[in-house]
Amino acid sequence: MLTQYGPVGAIWFDTPHRITPVQSLALKNLILSLQPNCLINARISNGMGDYDISEQSVPGYKKDAKPWEACITWNGHWGYDQFDKNWKSTDRILRQLVDISSKGGNLLLNIGPTGEGEFQPESLVRLHEIGQWLTRNGEAIYGAGPSCFGQEYGGEKVVNHSGVDANGQEIAPAKAGSAPAVVKAKPSTGLKGWRCTTKPGAIFLFFLDWPGAAFSVDNLPAAAKITRAVFLDGVQPVPFSQTGRTLLLTLPTKAPAQGIIVIKLVMEYEVGPASSRGGATL
Repeated sequence: MLTQYGPVGAIWFDTPHRITPVQSLALKNLILSLQPNCLINARISNGMGDYDISEQSVPGYKKDAKPWEACITWNGHWGYDQFDKNWKSTDRILRQLVDISSKGGNLLLNIGPTGEGEFQPESLVRLHEIGQWLTRNGEAIYGAGPSCFGQEYGGEKVVNHSGVDANGQEIAPAKAGSAPAVVKAKPSTGLKGWRCTTKPGAIFLFFLDWPGAAFSVDNLPAAAKITRAVFLDGVQPVPFSQTGRTLLLTLPTKAPAQGIIVIKLVMEYEVGPASSRGGATL
């Protein structure tokens, strides 16, 4: 596998039970002697992997110590199961992608092909929809670094019209004529309805739930001066004012489109180098 298929980008070990440090080191040395640029995941065990793994879940905080990825399935199985129809919605996967990217992680999205090597129609529809969203908003995902803020990971009540909460979990739809669902997040693990990624000279704000006519953040990076704000999927400017490290955006009362809306903030001050840890593997 390491000598007959050209450059190998990563080795994804699984089930590292009972493996000894000597065995982990021998495996790592063998891989790097044949593929010096190959990444090795944490399940080579004994702390010798290049990046950590979160399986079927997204941490409720930024992980700054080490590169990491979340491994997520479309439904409840890693492989093909003809009886598993519990498909995650496109909106849920996109929310998880945004959440993961804002925390400096990578999304490893699992697709279980059939015995004929084909993707199920449900997967293809969702992949197409995700691709459409990334065509418009991929600048804020690919090659982007984690959030420069932090308070979006705190708890706050969020009025939610989408049927999916800020954690990417689907919620029961409201009955006809009733008020929209209100998700009360816990301060320690709850997530507000917005996220952020960064690139040199730019901040990207993702609105998972539309905030209404105004949105403000009060801890911009020190010395950051916002020079322009614009909806990422078009050229429509967003009126704003900045006082010190506080930014106020003037927004439409209703969301200008369905789904996750992204606003790009252009700065004279650079947040920092773009991180290779953010992004998506689809």
